[in-house]
Amino acid sequence: MAVISWRGISFFFIMVLHIINCPYTKVEESFNVQAMHDLLYYRSDITKYDHLEFPGVVPRTFAGPLVVSLVTAPLIAMQKISNHSKELNQIFARIILGSFTMLSFTIYRKSVCKVLSPSVSNLVTLFTVTQFHFMFYASRTLPNIFALILVLPALGFWLENRIQRFIWLSAFSAIIFRSEICLLAGPLLLVSLFRRKVGLLLAIKHAVISGLLALAVTISIDSLFWQKLLWPEGIVLYYNTVLNKSSHWGTSPFLWYFYSAIPRCLLFALPLVPIGFRCKDDNFRGLLFSTLVFVLAYSILPHKELRFIIYCIPVLNTAAAVGVMEIFHWFRQNGLLTKLLHLGTVGLLVGNVLVASVLSYISHYNYPGGVAFARLHVIEKAVSGNASVHIDNYAAQTGVTRFGEQNSFWRYSKEENLEESSSKLQNFNYLLREMPCSSFSNTHRTLDVISGFDKMIFNWRILRKFLDVRITEKICILKRRT
Repeated sequence: MAVISWRGISFFFIMVLHIINCPYTKVEESFNVQAMHDLLYYRSDITKYDHLEFPGVVPRTFAGPLVVSLVTAPLIAMQKISNHSKELNQIFARIILGSFTMLSFTIYRKSVCKVLSPSVSNLVTLFTVTQFHFMFYASRTLPNIFALILVLPALGFWLENRIQRFIWLSAFSAIIFRSEICLLAGPLLLVSLFRRKVGLLLAIKHAVISGLLALAVTISIDSLFWQKLLWPEGIVLYYNTVLNKSSHWGTSPFLWYFYSAIPRCLLFALPLVPIGFRCKDDNFRGLLFSTLVFVLAYSILPHKELRFIIYCIPVLNTAAAVGVMEIFHWFRQNGLLTKLLHLGTVGLLVGNVLVASVLSYISHYNYPGGVAFARLHVIEKAVSGNASVHIDNYAAQTGVTRFGEQNSFWRYSKEENLEESSSKLQNFNYLLREMPCSSFSNTHRTLDVISGFDKMIFNWRILRKFLDVRITEKICILKRRT
C-alpha cells in the first residue's frame, strides 16, 4: 500500500508534471531513448536500429531500454487502436521509467523508516519531491537513472544489514550500467566487513557470482544488439579512466560537486545535512560517510556533471531529515520554539517549491530541437507524398528523436558535416537549423522560428526584476522554395 500512499502519489504526480513540462530529451539521453523506440517499433529487425548508423562515442547497454520497452509494449499496441502520436509513446516510456525510479525510492524510504523513524522517512519524501533536480532526472533516459533504480534499494538493504542483497544489486548496477557505483559500494562493503556484518569469504562468494552473472547478462544482450562481442560499460570505464577522454566534454574544479551540484540539488535542505552526522544509528552514519567519500573520489575526474552523483541526493536528504528531527529533539520542551520549528520546516519546503518552479520554467525552454520537430509536423500536417527532412546537430542534441517522426512518407536525415553551400543540404525539402539561417534565404523560406533558454541574469540592484530569464531565437524551420 506504500506506493498508493501520499508519498507515492506525490512522487508520481510531480514526476509526471516534469515529463509534461519537458517531454523531450537531450543528447546524453539519446542512445537510450532511440533504443527504446527501435525496440518498440523495429523489434527483431536490428538492421534498422539507430545505433548502427549513429553509434556514439562509446557503446551503451540495451539492458535498461529492453526492460522499459517490454513494459511499454502494450501501450504501443493501443496506438494502433487509438491512433495517438508516437510522441505520446515517448511520454509513456518515460512514465514507465519514472515509475521504476519511484518504486526504487520507495524501497529505500521504507528502509529509512525501519532503521531511523517514520518521521525521518516522511521528511525525506517531502524534501525530495519539493526539490527540482532529482524529480526532473527521475524519468530521464540516462544510464545513471537506470543504475539509480538498482542503487537505491541496494543502499536501503545495506541500512538494514541485508548485505547479500546489497552486493547483488550493486554488482548489477556497476557492471551493466555505471561502473562508478564501485566507488560507492566499495566503502560500504568495507564498513560491513570491518563491523563483521558479513564474513569475508561470503562477501567474496556473492560478489564473484553476482559479478559474473551481471557480466553474462550484459554481454549476451549487447553482443546481440551491437552485433559483435561487447561489454559496453567496460569500454566506458576504459574510455573515462584509462584514456581520461571524458574531459573532452568539459572540465570543472575539484570541489565543483560540493559548491555547485549538491547545493543546487538540495536547495534549502543543505544547511541541515551537517546536523545529520549526529544521527545515533551507526549504519546511517556509515552510509553518509561513504557517500561523501564517493563524491570526493569522483571529484578526481575532471569532467563533472550533476547526474554523476544523483545517487547521493536521497542519502543527503535523509541526513537533512535527521537534522530536522535532531533540532526538534533539542527544543522538545519548549512549545513555542517547537511551533516555530514546524513553521520553519514548512518555510524550507515552500522555498524549495519556489526555486523548483523557476528551474522548471527554464527547463521548459531548454529543448528547442524537440519543439521545432513537433512544430514542423503540425505546420505541414496536410502535406502528402514523399519529402526529406534534415536535422542539424543542434536540433538533434536538444530534443529530436525517432519518436517525433510522425510522417511515414518522409525521409529523416541527421547526416553530419554537410556544408551550408552544398547542393545535397539545400535540396532537402525541410531543414531544422540553428540560428542564424540567412544563408538559406535563396533556397528555403522560413516556416517558423523556435525560441529557447539563453541565460539567466540576477539583477541584484533591481528588486522589481530580481531574476531575468532570457529566451532567444534558437532554431528556424525552413521549407524549400518551389
